[in-house]
Amino acid sequence: MDDYYASPVAADGKLFFVGTSGKVVVVDAETDGTPGGSLDRVTVNDLRSLAYATPAIAESRIYIRTVDALWAFGE
Repeated sequence: MDDYYASPVAADGKLFFVGTSGKVVVVDAETDGTPGGSLDRVTVNDLRSLAYATPAIAESRIYIRTVDALWAFGE
């Protein structure tokens, strides 16, 4: 389990969590409506750099700032 300082962000029915170790966890925000139900993990990506900032989403891209780089993912 990673530590999380940044706030999660949401787009396209997904939630994006960026851990301090640089791991980006993407989960499906859709649930079956059961209180306390779990979310399905879509993917985990490791940026291999410390991250403390909340990601930004704009124009079909997610921007993630680490201590080493500014990453942009999307179309």
